[in-house]
Formats: sequence, structure tokens, C-alpha cells
Amino acid sequence: MLELIDGATITDALKDTLSNLQLDYLDMYVIHDLCPKVDKDTLNVDKVSLQDCWREMEHNKNKGLCRSLGLVNCPTVFLLDILTFCETKPAINFLEIHPYLN
Repeated sequence: MLELIDGATITDALKDTLSNLQLDYLDMYVIHDLCPKVDKDTLNVDKVSLQDCWREMEHNKNKGLCRSLGLVNCPTVFLLDILTFCETKPAINFLEIHPYLN
């Protein structure tokens, strides 16, 4: 399993969310921040594979923990990359657009 912040995995985060909301599944589970984390002091970049993230999300969908998968503010390049390997296509790409974010 792919390890994220503080050693948690995507599956751990989803299970915590389900527990907190007292639900058996989510209607949609989304990836929000696709940009890698950069340490400002050392300029080290977290090496997290988009393909590994998406595959783990698909695995959770197949286990019935969520019904559909989506993206938030996903750049076109990343979306096209996901479409080359995904088994479950993203159901939505939420975009934040307003006068203060152009």
C-alpha cells in the first residue's frame, strides 16, 4: 500500500473518514492535491506515484468502500495520464474557479 502523510495510506484515510461519519461507504472519494510536497529547506520532493494512488483508490472502490472516484483541480496533463492506465475513469473533476483564483 502507498504510504502518505504520517505513515497513513489512502485506505487508512478512507476508513477513518467512514468511521468518523459512521458510514459504510462514500458516494464519491476524490484526490484533492495532485502536486507533490516539496520541503522548502532541502527542496526534497515526495515521490508519490499518481498511478499507485489511483490504483489504491480503485481497490477501495472494488472493496465497496466508495461508489465512485473523482479529482479536484486536476490539471489536464495529470487527467490525461490517469486515463492511460485507469480501470475506473474519474467520475468528475471539480474545478475551483472564482475572481480571486484565475
